[in-house]
Amino acid sequence: MKTIFVKLCVAIFAFAALCSCGISADSTQKDQPLQNVVDNLDSLDLYIVINRIIPKSMPPRESMDGYFLSLKDGILTCYLPFIGSAHGAFLNSNEIAIDVEDTPVDVKVTKNPPKRSSYAVLEFSAPSKYKSEVFVFTVEIYSNGNTRLSVESIQRDFINYAGKLEKRPERKK
Repeated sequence: MKTIFVKLCVAIFAFAALCSCGISADSTQKDQPLQNVVDNLDSLDLYIVINRIIPKSMPPRESMDGYFLSLKDGILTCYLPFIGSAHGAFLNSNEIAIDVEDTPVDVKVTKNPPKRSSYAVLEFSAPSKYKSEVFVFTVEIYSNGNTRLSVESIQRDFINYAGKLEKRPERKK
């Protein structure tokens, strides 16, 4: 009975070891193209998919599909959920989301700040799609493609997002 139990334990550990080796090889291949993300920021062609919402005064939560920030050739487009308190009334119900569409921005890029390596910070501001407020964005980009996005506005609570750099989706024709 003990030998069967020992053999079963050895088989389970061997299976777990094989599975973990396969997973690490796959994740290494997926992360390969993003190894030099910070070094290749000169083109400023970014597409960030938001996967976590971190409001100021509420617990963090997972994001739904469809929320993103796109920066290409100095043009910002983003659609981000907002969870928190507003400090004024929104006249249009569409204004609840943080929505910026095809807006030129002047981006300040800081690569590898002191005491940090393989890390970059992008700072810029842009008016909302409806021109009712101005958002100040701070994007932190890590060498593995993970991002942290902070958005400030005089009319809303501060909010953070976590995301991942991804390949820009092709536009539907």
